[in-house]
Amino acid sequence: MRLDTRKAIYMLLPLGKAASAEIALSLGLNLRTLQRRLDPEKTSLSTLVDGVRRDLAVRYLSNKSHSLSQITEMLGYGRLSSFTRWFAAQFGMSPTRWRERRKAKASH
Repeated sequence: MRLDTRKAIYMLLPLGKAASAEIALSLGLNLRTLQRRLDPEKTSLSTLVDGVRRDLAVRYLSNKSHSLSQITEMLGYGRLSSFTRWFAAQFGMSPTRWRERRKAKASH
């Protein structure tokens, strides 16, 4: 169930449709059923969404052609400040700083 749920999140997140109910619906389940099926796998929907967001954030930030505003939207955030706070909590630095560090490592 974890893999199917992650696939659904990958598909829905860039469309801005990764709300819990929409993810469950895309899998043909109601939300409570999805949560029950994830329980034995010791994971939750929010954990899976954050994991996919982390994967996509790294991918999108690595592509210099994506602006932070575009990335914010593709990851389902309504505001750049919300994305920046989430990113800093996940990676310990701002997205701008992350890009600077990546660029510095690439030039060495």
